[in-house]
Amino acid sequence: MSLQDRLQTLRSQLAQAAEVFDETGYCRRYNLPATIDAVRHYLEEGAAAGCEPNPLFVGAYYSEAHNLPVNNARTPLEHFMSGGLAAGLSPHPLFDAVYYAKNVAEADRSGLPLYLHFLRKGVHADYSCTPLFNPRWYRQSYGYFQFEQVPPFIHYLTSGRRTDNCPNELFDVRWYKSMYGLPSVPGLDSLTEFVWRDHAANHMPNALFDTWFYKDQYPEVGEQGGNTLADYLIDGWKKGRFPNPLFDSQYYLDRYADVAEAGVNPLGHYLHYGCRERRDPSGLFSTRFYLSQIPNAARTIENPLWHYMWEGCARGLNPHPAFDTATYCKTHELTRHSNPLINLIYQKRDSTDRIDAPTRADGTFISRELTRNGVWQDGWCEREVSLSFITSTLAQVSFNLWSPTKDQSVRVEIEGEAARQLDVPAEELVEVRVPIRMARRKATVRLTFATARPLTDTDPRVASALIKNIRIEANSTIKPLREKLDKGHSVHAARGVVAMTGDLAWTLRYARHRGLKSALKKFSEMRHLRAAEFDIDYYLKQAPFTGTPRTDPVRHYVLFGAERQLDPIRGFSTRFYVEANEDVRQAGVNPYQHFLKYGQAEGRRSEPSDPSKKKVTN
Repeated sequence: MSLQDRLQTLRSQLAQAAEVFDETGYCRRYNLPATIDAVRHYLEEGAAAGCEPNPLFVGAYYSEAHNLPVNNARTPLEHFMSGGLAAGLSPHPLFDAVYYAKNVAEADRSGLPLYLHFLRKGVHADYSCTPLFNPRWYRQSYGYFQFEQVPPFIHYLTSGRRTDNCPNELFDVRWYKSMYGLPSVPGLDSLTEFVWRDHAANHMPNALFDTWFYKDQYPEVGEQGGNTLADYLIDGWKKGRFPNPLFDSQYYLDRYADVAEAGVNPLGHYLHYGCRERRDPSGLFSTRFYLSQIPNAARTIENPLWHYMWEGCARGLNPHPAFDTATYCKTHELTRHSNPLINLIYQKRDSTDRIDAPTRADGTFISRELTRNGVWQDGWCEREVSLSFITSTLAQVSFNLWSPTKDQSVRVEIEGEAARQLDVPAEELVEVRVPIRMARRKATVRLTFATARPLTDTDPRVASALIKNIRIEANSTIKPLREKLDKGHSVHAARGVVAMTGDLAWTLRYARHRGLKSALKKFSEMRHLRAAEFDIDYYLKQAPFTGTPRTDPVRHYVLFGAERQLDPIRGFSTRFYVEANEDVRQAGVNPYQHFLKYGQAEGRRSEPSDPSKKKVTN
């Protein structure tokens, strides 16, 4: 079909649905002359360049969601107008036809397709086509005067995304960008990116909503293919569901009658008002008591619960007068990266007398596999599997396995590019490190755990829940511990000019307050560590940068991390190295830099349990 025929066909289809192609807005968004033929421009070059006919249409999403051929001669809009509109297909991640149909009476639809009805009537009447956008809240938050001519939803998709406006009370756009970066598609807003691609990767919409935890605790949401944030916004909070282990929605509503009477989302209220008013998020966290332990910093802490989860816990602060962090960690043999309060919460939920549940290294949450009847299973394994490269082809897979019983081993099968089988020794908590040969530096590793013999109901420790098979998959999100090429060039240090510019700019600012000599010393440490092994992902788990989310990790370690005894890599304990070497402590030098320059050659140990036989590349 010629271009002229396609143009004529599309114009005839748009004659009955003019709202689908906003010609005036199209020219304004893409800086085109007002006299240009917008529809022709879209067919000739606009579609190929990523231009969209209206803000609620994403051609790439439509093609991906509905399996259009890659080399299709027709544009996504042509396919949509030829049959997709009548069939109720969604051209945008934020248009949920099922949700919109529940909010619009059948008599009000006038026989129009739902998508066309929303563009023609619904969006102007402040109807929402997704539970993730709240028009009323958006008006109250950003002023009614801005939307006298533009509906809130259209304003958010066009102008609001540029100023980082939030679409609802639980999606913090600025925090989301600081954690995960800008959307992968130019012109796309962060909420659309979250719904389209990032939700499957368990990205968090705000500092206190843990997507992975929500999926794990309420598996029916994931089984139905729903969005966890949408589930919590619709009725999850009404059912008393936990957005993270330390925020009790029902407790918050019962404790504060004004919030319950207002009928607002408890987590949203806490994020915007409650944390500043020093309200308690749960019965196990006393905000005023927690802040009394750090009086000098109390005024600068906006969200005490967030501060405790990411910093206060590691510093040994107590969340409640009746809870002693140091005693609990010592009694239960928890590491300093574990969250003892979360450990206590999970033990209280466990109906049987079992060994303490293990915690994840980042301390944000812990979990065991749940059976359908809600009983804890005894077998457990960390979902995060680390992959570290020893040489260019020899790697090592590391993970922690919680063995179900002491009297048997657990068989581990490593699939993918590194096929391997081994028997884990019969211990309670085992750290498994398996050397493997890799064909390339990034790989998919799947681990399947199964007991060596079938468990029976006679086993007293596992009578309530049998572990038969746990499948953990670590795909492309696995990141090497050491990203070194054979030529000795560090991938993490390959940010080059950007990192150097930032270090120089910081050095000049630092010199004004601390003197040039001290600033140059810090600058030298930064440059030395950028050329050495530094595990950014491992370091970020210990210091998520709550106050300055854009801080460079290496720079943060030089300025604050070493003093706070954070570890730059696995296998090097900053705290141990300083305590074991009196000369390092008295000199006040960076412990990791000292180890790389002198300690390793002198045979000094880098961690207490290992005599530092593993070489750290300088």
